[in-house]
Parts: sequence; C-alpha cells; structure tokens
Amino acid sequence: VSYEIANFKQEPVSSLVDSDGAVHEFTIHKYCELCKTHQFNLYILVEQNPEVEDEQVKEDDSDLLIPVFGSPVEEKIPNLSLEAGQTECQPVVSSQFYHASSMSSVDDRSRRNRRSTPSSTSTSTGGTSGEETSFNWTLIGSSSDRRQLREEQQNELEKSLKADQEKEASKRDAAQRLESLESLRSARLARVPPEPDEMSNGEKVKISIRHPSLGAVSRYFAKRETMLAVYDWCGSLSLEPEFFGLYTTLPKTCVSPSLPVDSVAGAMLYVEEQSVPMSLSNDELEVSIRGFGLPHLDPIFEGDDDSDLPSSWHGLSVTPIPSPVEPESTFSEHSSTSPSSTIHAETSPFEEETLTERRANIRDELYDACEVIQVRVSREKILDRVLQIYKTTLDIGSSMLSFILEGEQGLDMDGVKREVFTLFWERALETFFEGHSTFVPRVGPDVPDSHYQTIGRVISHCYLLIGMFPSVISKVFITALLAGKDALSADDYISVFLEHVSEYDSLRLKSAIKMSRSLGVFPDEMTQFLFEFFSEYGVVQTPTPSSLQDILLSVAKTELIARPSVALNEIKAGMFEGKYKELWGDCRKEDHLYEKMKLTTSKVLQMISVDEMSLCKSQSQVFKFLKHYIRGLSPKELQSFFRYVTGSSLPLVKSVKVMFHPQVGAFPMVYIHTCSAIIDLPSGGYTGFQDFRVQMDNTLQSPEAWLFTSA
Repeated sequence: VSYEIANFKQEPVSSLVDSDGAVHEFTIHKYCELCKTHQFNLYILVEQNPEVEDEQVKEDDSDLLIPVFGSPVEEKIPNLSLEAGQTECQPVVSSQFYHASSMSSVDDRSRRNRRSTPSSTSTSTGGTSGEETSFNWTLIGSSSDRRQLREEQQNELEKSLKADQEKEASKRDAAQRLESLESLRSARLARVPPEPDEMSNGEKVKISIRHPSLGAVSRYFAKRETMLAVYDWCGSLSLEPEFFGLYTTLPKTCVSPSLPVDSVAGAMLYVEEQSVPMSLSNDELEVSIRGFGLPHLDPIFEGDDDSDLPSSWHGLSVTPIPSPVEPESTFSEHSSTSPSSTIHAETSPFEEETLTERRANIRDELYDACEVIQVRVSREKILDRVLQIYKTTLDIGSSMLSFILEGEQGLDMDGVKREVFTLFWERALETFFEGHSTFVPRVGPDVPDSHYQTIGRVISHCYLLIGMFPSVISKVFITALLAGKDALSADDYISVFLEHVSEYDSLRLKSAIKMSRSLGVFPDEMTQFLFEFFSEYGVVQTPTPSSLQDILLSVAKTELIARPSVALNEIKAGMFEGKYKELWGDCRKEDHLYEKMKLTTSKVLQMISVDEMSLCKSQSQVFKFLKHYIRGLSPKELQSFFRYVTGSSLPLVKSVKVMFHPQVGAFPMVYIHTCSAIIDLPSGGYTGFQDFRVQMDNTLQSPEAWLFTSA
C-alpha cells in the first residue's frame, strides 16, 4: 500500500506553490499561511495492489499493517502502524481516497482489496510550530478501534434521544400546566357573581386591587357577597398567579375569603403569590371549592420551630392559634391526639357516649311520664316570652314542649322547636353576652342575675328536647362551669381568649407571640399596640417578650372566668336543676359535643340523601346544581341555608332528604319541609347553574320565605 497526503481536490500536497510560483516543502504552518485558514481537512491517498499473494491472517489484526503493494516510488512517509518515536517508512503511490474512519471489519480477513471513501481529518493549527513535527499514526480499522467507534456513536445516539425525550417531556409538562391553569381560571370565572347594576348604589361596594400583571383593576360587588367572590374575580383575570392572597397595607393583613366585601371598602388591596391555596376561613381544613381550602399553616407560625421554647409555651407555638372564625378542625374527631386541639383531651369536660345515653334515657322518661305542653310565641317577642316561660314555670324542664308561632301554620315536629330556640339564642347573645367569635355572659347593672339562671334552664331543656347546645358560648366558660377551673390549662385560656377578641386584635396578638420567641425587645409599633390593647383591660404594665404570656393569661382568666363568675354560678344552678343534675353531673372527659354543633360544608353534603338511580336526566342535573350551590356557600351563607332547611344553623338532624316534583308554570319552585328536613326540588326549569343560584339566593333573602306557611 502506498500513501500520500492530499487536499479536498484529491491533489497531493507534498509540495506547496505560493502566488509567486515559488515551491515550498509541505509543512502545516506553511499550508495554513498559503491557504489563509486555521482549520482544514486533509486526506490520505491510498493505492492497493490486488496482485500480491495472500498472506497469513493474524489474529491480532497486525496483517492490516503489512503493505500489499510493492514500493514503486522511493518517497517515504511514516508507517501508520508504527508507535510513537519509530521512523520506519513506506512508499507512497497516489491512487484512491482512503477514509480511515469508514473501514469496517471484513469477513475475509486474508485480503484487503476493498476501496473506501475519503477519510477526513480535522486539524487545528493551535500551538503548531513552523517546522515539521513527528506524528503518531494509528490505523482506524482494528477490532478494538471499530468497537470503540461503535460505542462512541451509540453513546452519542443515546444522548441525542435522551435530550429529545427531555425536550418532549418539558413541552408536555408545560402544556399540562397551561391546561390546569386555564381550567382553574374557568372554574373561578364560573363562580364570579354578576356585577350589580347602576341602580343599586346603596347595595354595592367597589373593590380595587393592584394586580401584578394587569395593574390597578376595580369592580363592584353586592354588599351581601363575601371576599370569596373577590378572590374568584381576581383569579379569573389571568392565568398567573395560580394561588394568591389579597392583602391590605399598613398594617399588612391577609384578607380572609370568609369576610364580607364591605370590610375592605375603600382600601387598595394587592396580590401576593402563594405556594398553596387560600383557606375558605383562617382555619378551614376541608377542600370544598376548587382553588381554595388546602391545609396550610397560619402565616404567623409558618416555618417556626419550637424546639428551643420553654415548656410553658408549648401549644401556642407548634400550631396556629385559632382565629375568631371557629375552625372546622378545632374539635375534630381526632382532637384527643392532635396537637391542633385548643382544649386538651384530659381537660375537656364531656364524655360523648355517656352524655348521649343519659340524654336519651331522660327524654324517654319525659315522653312516658308527662303530657306535651303547647306554648304560643311570636317572632318579635320571642326572647322575653321564652325567658318568662322558663322563669315562671319552674317544672317546665320536666315537660315536653310544642311551640306555635303566631301568624304561621307550622306544625311542631321538632322543626318549629329548632326555629324557636335558634331565634332565642340569636336575641340572647345580642342582649346578655359579649364577644366576637365566642361569647361569655355580659356583666352590667342592666342584666339581672336571675336571667342567667333562667338561661341555664333553657340550655339544659333545649339540649334535652332537640339536642341543641349553644356552642358559641366560650368553651373555656362551659368547661369551668361543668368540670371546674382545675380542668383548664394556660394554653386553653390563651387560645380561647384569642377567639374572644376581634379578628384584628387576634392577629396582632398572634404576631406578638411569635416575636416573643425570638426577640428580646418588641418593636416600638408592637409595643404601642400591646400597651393600648392591654390598657383596655386595666393592665398598666408595658408588655415585654418575657412577660407577654403571664399578662395574656391573667387577662384571659379575668375576662373569661372571673368577671362573669356570678353569671357562671347562676347558669350552673339553672342547668343542674332536677333531673338535669344526672345529665351534667359526670362531665369530666372529652365529649364531641362542640364538634357535633359545628356546621361544615362536608357535613351538609354528607347529610344530603337521594336515590340517584331513580332520577331522570333533568332531575339529576338539578341535583348537581344543588350540590354545586352548597359547595360554593361561605360559612355564614351555609348556616343560613341549613337553618332555612332544618330550622337551625346547627347540624341537629341526621339527614336532609331531597325529592322532586313536576315543574309547573314558568318559574321553578323550591319547597322546604323544615320539620322533616326535606328539600322538594322541581324536576327542571332552570337554564343553568347561574339561574339556580340566583333563584336560591333570592329565596333565602326573602323575609316571607322564612315563615311557616303550611302544616
């Protein structure tokens, strides 16, 4: 075999000719200088002689390095098989291009007579001197070289395929996220209520928001709406941010979706992106509306670690202290072991099974031993009438009652009782109690002590008759009343006191509690707030991080137990009269009474019962509208709806039955059987969910709809 270096035109370049015709010996440096380039391809010219006899093939491929031609020319180049530093040469005969990298294994290894395509070799001049350098030549074609080449090509192919797959996966993820964001935006848009018209100036509120991508935007909302509608409207304006909170400035406060819209009237809200959805209320742990309600930590406590706290602060630092809105999870069925319980299992005053059984036994005795007494009351004077009956009729607690509402036609099968006692407690809380989310008896010269003893009789008799217990009364107050103050811990007092004060004060106090864990001195603004807040309760000492807990505990004990202590004793005397001492006499362990009295969206949906297999297509659609409507209600709206259906905003019935009647006339009509807790829906007649929602809202807002009109 003869070899010679050639350019891309298959011309030998053993000698170089410049523009003046001068001939120069080939060197890399001279070639670059004449060709005006720094990178180029060189080729190897190879000529094979087919007449050379076969030679023994060697297993180590060394036969590939033996020339098969003679040496017709005297010019020599380095043998390609030589190791570095050797000087043996071979003759060069210009003939055919030989592409070294294209050589592959040949079955007949005794001859190498195949012609190949040109082989290109990229050469760079970086670091090359002007003189000839010695080269270490290696023939690409041995078994190990070919194997290595195939492996490199396979690796490059796999890398390319992996890169393509990652790119496709990234595109799919982006498309799925975009689809998810659009679906969430559409869901929010579907929940946005219509904007009030220009004629309803007194019934609408203008809400302004500074959006991160749209700038300042504003819209009118009806006064009856909650901030949930504002969240839906803001979230429907763009795909991003996916989850966000609305905040006020000075001070920075997160606006809860459960607040009424007029609570932020005139304020400019701004949007702050969040990693998790907003809760429907400060402690809502149930996912009831898409885009809301995932579990999250209160912003005050998020990311905190209580490992370095004194033991006296445990219970305030591990979990968020409940806000004034009563959380669904505060008295959950797992509250005996959950760290989020605000009243510890060992300090709670009830034992559910025993209390329930005692109530059932006493109620059965009253059914068997006495007649039912009918009592006529009017809605306008219901507070005075009920107090008068329970004050003057001392043995009324051992009687069964049936109420008649004046001017209405309802037949009391517990539904009217639930309505009467619900109205009574609404008026009684306004008159005789004080607080924001939870209440304690009000102390004042205008409230006779005897009224509280009467209220105690009402509490026991109301619970006996229909299972209603006024859970808005502070749980610390009821615990002290039934089980004694020794059953309460410092954490119980402080956490319930934070429910007792306003939502703003509660949030500021939580922030102060958090600061006290890491700061030695409060900022001036926080010190000013704490001084003004505690001065309202007669505290003259300026709170510091080290004294905050003691001051807060002292104020909580005073406000929740000490000040209403006279009322506590009077209410207890009324509750424990006669047979009711047997009912409440052994209340030392935890009872789920408060949990039972808590109304949540999930509880209502679980109560709804209907034979879906028997529904026609239109009835099934209306039933879906009903469940959709319930899921979209705020906590206050849910209480109003449930009271309209059952007579009470507390879950006192086991189920709410849904039935259907044929649609008659132009407008669909909904009938409610309060005593039986039945919702009688039309079989059709709605143009869509928005039509159903508007008609249900109009019904709940109509005073006439709340009157009992048929027996």
